[in-house]
Parts: sequence; structure tokens; C-alpha cells
Amino acid sequence: MPKTAVLALVLIVSMSCGIDTISYLSGNPRSISTGVSALDFAGPSSPDSAYLGIDFFYKIYASDTDADNDLAGITARQSATNSVPGASVSSYLLSTSGLGYSKPLLNGSIPIPLIPEANLPATDYAEIDFQATPEPTISFPSSGPTSYQLLRSITSGGSYLSFYTEPVAGNADYKSNSDDTDATYYVQFFAASYGIDFGSGGITELYGDAVYLGRITINF
Repeated sequence: MPKTAVLALVLIVSMSCGIDTISYLSGNPRSISTGVSALDFAGPSSPDSAYLGIDFFYKIYASDTDADNDLAGITARQSATNSVPGASVSSYLLSTSGLGYSKPLLNGSIPIPLIPEANLPATDYAEIDFQATPEPTISFPSSGPTSYQLLRSITSGGSYLSFYTEPVAGNADYKSNSDDTDATYYVQFFAASYGIDFGSGGITELYGDAVYLGRITINF
């Protein structure tokens, strides 16, 4: 079945052993604008009934070429014929055997989802701002002045690291490159719709496809 035909919330696939039900989210976040220090995005224009909010993910790169290659990799997987929407988020984007992306902390914690639906209604948008101090922030400008500080998902000395701390080889959220030794780094972001399926097999987390939000440039 071509991917363009896979538009319903639940895809029924006939198999020799019976009928398997594959649940997924079809409504995706929308990238609004990108820049070297800020990214704006919105929630899905037509969310599914199982939609609960948005998760977003990051990875830091020494080389923008490596970031380009990983972007091409996830794009190719999600565009492949018969690919199931959202399947590549857990199995590839977030997997340590895949691209190894991470969720950032918001004000010191990782809520599920990172952005609940109530925090990002269809009339609002979110802004990731790397000009903010003392830490980068995510805010919802149409809803008021509330913003959340973003921290990296790894620790040093018992504290979570700042995005304004220069990454080093071996950091789990960083892809180093021995041929790129300058002090410029790239933080690449994706977002995906998040939901829960209460099917006969139990409670299952659902993702929509990963949407590229953009790439922040940091100089040390």
C-alpha cells in the first residue's frame, strides 16, 4: 500500500496468522520559521483523537554535514513505501542504535509529553530561543509570558548540562567529528505528535512522523 493511502488513525493489515491492528498518529507538528538562534513551530492543524501533545528532540553536532546526513536518513525512512507513520521515531530517531536523539529537560524535568495539548492549542505556537539567558528557553508567545528553561539530557557532577556548555566527545547527546575541530556546533531539532492507544493489547505510546524543526548554531 503506498504511504499516501495510509491516512486513517488505525491501519488494518491482513496477515496469514490473522489481522493485526497498527495504531499511529497522522497529524503532525508544523514548522513555522527557522533561524540560527530561534525556531518556531505549531501543533497539528487536525489532531487525531488519541493526540495528547508534542515531544521534541535534539542532538548536537560538530559538523553540519553530519547533521545533514542524519536529516536525510530519517527523511528517507519516513518517506519509504509502506512505512508506518511514527515508527521511525522510537526505532531510529531515539534509538541508541540509530540516531540517538534525546528529549531536553524543561525546567529540570521531562514531562510526558513535553508539551501537553493544553499548552499548545491550534491558535498558538511554540518558540525555541537560544538567545535567552541564562539558558535557552521554549515559550508560547500567544499564551503569555511563561517560558521554560531547556537543559541537555546528560549530567556532569550530578547536574544536568547547559546547552551553553561546550560538548565533548563521549557525550551521549553529541556527535563529534575528528575532522571538524572548530568551536562552532549545531543543535538539530525534530518534533512529533504524541498520544496513547488504549487497545486490546494494553496501553501503547504513539508517535506521528518526526518533523524537522531546524538547526541552531552555537559558537564558543
